[in-house]
Amino acid sequence: MLFTALSVLNGLSAENDDAHRDRPNADIEFRQDTALCRIDVLIDGNIFTSFRYGESLEKPVFFPLYAPGGSVVTRGYPLAPRHNERTDHPHHTGLWFNYGDVNGLDFWNNSGAVPLEKKCRYGRIVCLTDSIVCNVASRSIKGVFNWVNCKGEIILNETTCFVFTRENEQLYSIKRVTVLRAVKDSVVFGDSKEGLLGLRVARELEMPSGEPVALFDAVSGKETAPRIDSTSVTGNYLGSNGLSGNSVWGTRGKWMILSGVIDTDSISVALLDHPENTGYPAYWHARGYGLFAVNSLASVSYDPRQPVRRTLLNKGETLVFKYMVLVKSGGFLQFSEMERFSDRFASSLL
Repeated sequence: MLFTALSVLNGLSAENDDAHRDRPNADIEFRQDTALCRIDVLIDGNIFTSFRYGESLEKPVFFPLYAPGGSVVTRGYPLAPRHNERTDHPHHTGLWFNYGDVNGLDFWNNSGAVPLEKKCRYGRIVCLTDSIVCNVASRSIKGVFNWVNCKGEIILNETTCFVFTRENEQLYSIKRVTVLRAVKDSVVFGDSKEGLLGLRVARELEMPSGEPVALFDAVSGKETAPRIDSTSVTGNYLGSNGLSGNSVWGTRGKWMILSGVIDTDSISVALLDHPENTGYPAYWHARGYGLFAVNSLASVSYDPRQPVRRTLLNKGETLVFKYMVLVKSGGFLQFSEMERFSDRFASSLL
C-alpha cells in the first residue's frame, strides 16, 4: 500500500511535467531560503505564495496567498496582522492541512497562543528540512513531515507533493497529494469538525454580517471595541450542491467557491475534493467569518443524523488525500466552469 501511495506522488510530478513541457510562457520559479525555511513561488515573475515550514510554526503553511491580479486573499493575522481584520483563531494561518483528533491529540487548534501547560493536548507537524525538493520541470515542491506529540514522538509520517499551475493569465492552481503513514501501532482519526484542508481569507472575502466584531487597528497595534462594520466585506460561498451563503456549512459537495471583491478585483477561491478521497464527497467547514475548509474525515460533527466516523490506520498503513485549490482574478468562477475543473481533476492521473 505504501508503494502505491508513493507511486501516486511520483506520477503526479511526471504528469504535470508532460502537461506543461511545451508551455514556456507558464514560467514558475521557486526561490528557496533554507535559513528562513521559506520557498517563494512565483508565476510569470509575480509572487503567488510562500511555503513556510520553520520550527516556529505548528504546521507548514502557505502564507500569504495572492490572486493573479496581485491582491492578497489570505488573512494577515497572526504572522503579519493588517488593519481592520479579525484577530480570532490564531491557528488559522494562510493555507494549511491538519486535523482536530488524531489519537486524541488536536493538531488543528495548536498555535503559539496555547499555554505551555496545555501543549500536551495538542500535536504539531514538523518538517524534515533536508527532504524539501523544488522541481522546476514538474513545477512541484515535495517534502516529508512528521506529525508528533509534545514529547516529539512520531504518530504519522506525511509525504506531500504540491504542483503549481498557471491555468491562464487570471487563474492559478495548486494540486496537493498527501500520503499519511501510521508510525504508531495504530492511529485513529476521530470524528472532528476541525479539518482538514483549511484556508483563512482576507477580510474582504468574509461574508457581510450584522454582528459586532473586534478588528485590528494597525495604528495602536490593538483590537478595536466590537462594532458592526461590513465595509468592503463582499464574500459569498457557492457549492456544487447548489447551496450558497451560510447554508453551505456542514453540507457535502465535490467543490466549493468563495467569491468577493478586493479593491476593484473580482476574485474567486475554490477548493476541490477528489473522488478517490475517503468520505467523498467531503463535508464543508465553511464559515462566514472567513474560515474555508474541506473535511474528508468527519460526519456526525456536521450532521447529527449520521453515524460517528472513526478512521483507523494500523502501523505501516497509509491514507492518501488529493485536493485542488483555484485562485482567480478578473471575474468570478462560475458553476459550469467548476464542473469542468472538477471533472478534469477527477480524471487526472494523480
